[in-house]
Amino acid sequence: MAKTSKTAPQKETPSSSRPAIEAEETASHAAVDEPVPEPPLNVHPRGTLSERQFQGLSKDVELKPPVSGEDFLAESTVPRQVEEKNRKRAPSSPSSDKKKTRRRLASVLHHETFLRYRDELNQLEAEVRELTEKRDTYKFLSEQREGEAKSLRAELEVAQKEHADLVEQVQQKIDQINQLRAEMDAVKVEAEKWRGTMDCLTLEKETTQAQLTSAEVQLRATREKAEAWSQKIEELKSQLSSVVSDRETLSKELKAAKSVVKVTKDDVDEMVAQYKANAEAAQDRPKYIVEYVKWQSRREALEEVHARGFDFSVEVENAKGLEAERTKKTPMVSATRRAPVEIKPSKYRMP
Repeated sequence: MAKTSKTAPQKETPSSSRPAIEAEETASHAAVDEPVPEPPLNVHPRGTLSERQFQGLSKDVELKPPVSGEDFLAESTVPRQVEEKNRKRAPSSPSSDKKKTRRRLASVLHHETFLRYRDELNQLEAEVRELTEKRDTYKFLSEQREGEAKSLRAELEVAQKEHADLVEQVQQKIDQINQLRAEMDAVKVEAEKWRGTMDCLTLEKETTQAQLTSAEVQLRATREKAEAWSQKIEELKSQLSSVVSDRETLSKELKAAKSVVKVTKDDVDEMVAQYKANAEAAQDRPKYIVEYVKWQSRREALEEVHARGFDFSVEVENAKGLEAERTKKTPMVSATRRAPVEIKPSKYRMP
């Protein structure tokens, strides 16, 4: 697709437009009293006004769109004499001349801009028409190529399927050929062996008979060995059954040993508890003995005083009661001990 180039209007340099405006302003100031004739619109060539000159116009200048069928380069419809009379009657001033000049410049600039935009529009329309034609052509070609591509794709798929089938068939044929070659090689080897065997048989019949007899002897020896192996297998089976029975007896003995250990543990726990109780009683016994001796000596002292003639019968009775109470509280260490349980060792070791 060919690239289309857009022509953009070139901006004029302000150095060429600014002196023209200054010259016009100086001319308008110089000719204040004289009437300034209105220059025709067609004397300004195209492209003499720049955007900078258009920006220098006053704000009261209005740009109107062109009317269809109106020629901006035509002469004014007002007669020149009437215009000259009006200029002579009306006093001219620099500001009015500037305004007129700016209006003329604005109208000319507007007309030039309109012409430039119209040319660009025509050029763009031509480019659009050209692009539309190219698009239609390319669309038609793409549709045509797409149809051809579809047909080619279908043909390609069919060709690929046929090629795959042919490749598979060829591979199968190659595999069959390789298999037949291997079988043929094996047959050749066997044929060579048979040929050698036939030659040996024809040349050495007696040797063959001797080999047959030796083969019979070897067969007999093999049978004897097989019988010996069968006997060994039976022996191993019997040993295995004995080992299994020994294992069962070991498991039973292990259970019995575990029960004995449990009973022994209970007895040991009971003995430890009894020893702890006896130890605690032995620790408290000296304390009770001291109190018992203390109350006994007090009772004896009270009895001596009572024997001398004093009445301490109540205190003596109280001392006897406390002494009897301490006697009851004094524990006696039991010397009974349980005999340890004898554990018979097993003849088999535990695993």
